[in-house]
Amino acid sequence: LGLVVVDAMAKFQEARNNVQAEANSLADVFLLSERFPAAKEKRIKELCLHYVQRVIDTEWQLMDDAKIDMEARRTAINLMRTVQEFEPKTQGEQGVYPIAVQEVCQIWDCRRARTAAAQYGVPAEEWLVLMVGGCVTIVFTYFFALKNLPLQVAMTAMVSVLIALNLLLVLWFGYPFSGDRKVHPDAFVIDQSIFNNQLGVH
Repeated sequence: LGLVVVDAMAKFQEARNNVQAEANSLADVFLLSERFPAAKEKRIKELCLHYVQRVIDTEWQLMDDAKIDMEARRTAINLMRTVQEFEPKTQGEQGVYPIAVQEVCQIWDCRRARTAAAQYGVPAEEWLVLMVGGCVTIVFTYFFALKNLPLQVAMTAMVSVLIALNLLLVLWFGYPFSGDRKVHPDAFVIDQSIFNNQLGVH
């Protein structure tokens, strides 16, 4: 059970890191687009702003129910295509283009990791094993029968509390985008502020 808790906490931290990486790459693409022609720059920045707005306003609430926003997904795909279809001509564009492609691919990879973590938490089979294991462990305490009833009750209670607390940790950290202790879109909120400021949107 302790190993399951550690694994759940590691996945929670990984989900948080993925969100940060996705937001960082999105900001990089937005800023790198300034080296592209005006029409291409405008299109990329519009897609970045639309994507971050959909993620914050719509998708984050949907992930609480293990769902994703298809509009945000389409915007991410359009952003990838817009960057990858660009044909650099000047030396400056040729220097920025591979970096922009790398960052936009990073957005997609981190997005897939984020949505997968939201849709697939702790499997039902794992919960079954944990619950059965917890019950067996509590019952096992009665094999150490004590003549003193209060001590027997105290021992069983302490084991039960320990198991319950560990199961609670699995519940909290096994679903990184659900519940009260879920990962929040703070990194995307910062992106949105930067994009609005750059585009003069209030």
